[in-house]
Amino acid sequence: MSSHIFVDESKERDYLLVAAVILSDDLDATRTLMRGLVLHGQHRYI
Repeated sequence: MSSHIFVDESKERDYLLVAAVILSDDLDATRTLMRGLVLHGQHRYI
């Protein structure tokens, strides 16, 4: 089964690197869930 890896970094205070591994079968549901967490006025990068 294939997967997708998403990586993000922040340098606001210290350096923070975060990665998430999502199985291909779960990708659509995960994107839908993440879009629901975006607040009004925030940018989306999905």
